[in-house]
Amino acid sequence: MTEQIPARTMRLTLQTMKENSGSQYGHLLAAAGLARYNDILPPDDWTPSATSAELAELYHTVYAMLGESLTRLFLRNYGQGLARTVLEQEWGQAMLAQAPGIPASQRVHWFVDKWLAHTGQHWTLMTVAQDAVAWYLTPEFCQYCARISEVSAPLCAATEVMLRTVAEKIVGWRVRVVEIECAAMGAPHCKYAIYKDATGLGDSATAFHGSFIKQP
Repeated sequence: MTEQIPARTMRLTLQTMKENSGSQYGHLLAAAGLARYNDILPPDDWTPSATSAELAELYHTVYAMLGESLTRLFLRNYGQGLARTVLEQEWGQAMLAQAPGIPASQRVHWFVDKWLAHTGQHWTLMTVAQDAVAWYLTPEFCQYCARISEVSAPLCAATEVMLRTVAEKIVGWRVRVVEIECAAMGAPHCKYAIYKDATGLGDSATAFHGSFIKQP
């Protein structure tokens, strides 16, 4: 499966890659077929700049070089950076402004619906299911682990960290997000649970303080 990756996503990916790979940055790009970005980053917009196959190869190269644990750490750091960018951009700012007007009992569900629409437009399509415990988000394709197999634990910390951080900042309290299935462990697809045990109601909810709303 091959999808087009937006330039903004690639720009953040490569910025984080360069910060963490040092002198190996050029080698990683060349191995993934992305040497065209060795000296100049993609623009900060949503124009297509790479394919999902190229991005999957990039993460596979990182994994081959770093191994499982350090790759997971890299993806966690990347997810934190991506979350900051999402929150600072137009979609994130609009969500932060709208969230206080959504009833607490509906806010996480509202967020999930908006997140699916946003990622489907700018990243990859996701399907969602739910039960009494959680919402379950399943991307059609995971570039992080598409070329990786036989890991000992779920690998795709970037999505887990990004989703949790963005959700917490927007809804206003702690949100538990866990990758419960990973294609790199042999599952058909990666799957993320957004648990309903902290929905802003009752003693289980923990207020999340801090604001990413830009001041005029």
